[in-house]
Amino acid sequence: MTITTAGLAQITTDVAVAAGPEAVADADVVMFALRGNGHRAAMDAVAPYLRADQSVIISSQASLGGLYLARMLAARGIRPLIACWATTVTGGPMADGKVRIGMLRNMLEVATIPADRADEGVALSAALFGDRFGVCPNLFAISLSNLNPPFHMANALLNFTRIENAEDWSNYGGITAAVGQLVEELDAERLALADRMGVTVRTALEHYRKSHDDLPDTDSVHELAQAIAARRKGTSPGPRDVSTRFITEDVPFGIAFIVALGKLAGVPTPVHSAGLILCNAIYGRDFVAENDLLAGLDLENDSLKSLSEQVLNGFGAEDATSSQILDAHL
Repeated sequence: MTITTAGLAQITTDVAVAAGPEAVADADVVMFALRGNGHRAAMDAVAPYLRADQSVIISSQASLGGLYLARMLAARGIRPLIACWATTVTGGPMADGKVRIGMLRNMLEVATIPADRADEGVALSAALFGDRFGVCPNLFAISLSNLNPPFHMANALLNFTRIENAEDWSNYGGITAAVGQLVEELDAERLALADRMGVTVRTALEHYRKSHDDLPDTDSVHELAQAIAARRKGTSPGPRDVSTRFITEDVPFGIAFIVALGKLAGVPTPVHSAGLILCNAIYGRDFVAENDLLAGLDLENDSLKSLSEQVLNGFGAEDATSSQILDAHL
C-alpha cells in the first residue's frame, strides 16, 4: 500500500502489507504502532513467530504491555530486546487520503525489557527515527511517563458536550483554566505513584516543554496549552465523536492502569478513580474490564516486589535478584 503524508513531513512511500502474523518472522525489527486497545490481540497473534535475535518496539507503551509480551516470549524460551516508548514520535489525522503530520516530538524516552538494555533500545530507535530518544530507567518509569491519559480525559470530560455534538473545537485551546487545574490534580497523583515506585518522571509542565520549543515561563498547564494552541493555529482539533481514543483508549489503558497500580502500591488515586467512574457512567461501560493487558498480567494476585523484579529482568530470568527499584521504599 502507498502512504502519503503532509504537513511537517511530506513523504510518499510504499509499505508492504503482511498476509498474516507469521510474516514478522522475516523482519529485523517488529514495531507495534496501534492503539492500546489492540496491543494484546496483536501480541497474541505474533508472539509465536518472533525470534530471539529480533528487536521489538512498542509505540507507545500501555499498561505494562511490554511485560505481557515478555512473559509470552519467555514461555517459548526467547528474550528479544523489547523497547517501549513513552509516547509516539508523531501524530496527525487522516484527511483527503493523507496523514496530516502536525507534530514531531523533540524527545522521547525509551525503556527496555530487560532494563539493562536501555542503551540498545535508544540506539535502535534513533537509527530508525532520528536522534530524539533518551534512556528511561525501567518500564515503571515509562508507563508512568505517558501524559496522554490525564490530558485527554480531563479535556474530554470537561468538553464532552462539544464532542457529543460534533462541534469544531481546539484540543489545546480547550484546556481552559479549569481543565488545566484538573490535569494538575491528576498529575499530582501520578507523581506520588511514581515516587512510591522509586522512579522519577516528568511533570505535565515538563512534558509540554520537552515536546514544544520556546514556551512561556509559567507553572500553569492552562497557559502553556494556550500558547501551543496559538502556535498550532487550528491544526490540532479536538475530537468530534464520542468514540474518541481520548476516552476509549486512554481511560482503560491509562487511567484504569494508574488506579490498579495505585492499589497494588498503596497509593491513593481518588481523582483518577473519580474520572474512571464518571467515564463508566457516561458511556455505560466498564473501562477496567476493557483493559485486557491488565487482565493478562493479573496484578491483583502479584506483589509489588515481584512485579518490580519482572520489570527489571523480564520473565524467566535465572539471574533475577531482589528488586533494585523498590528496596528503599518497601
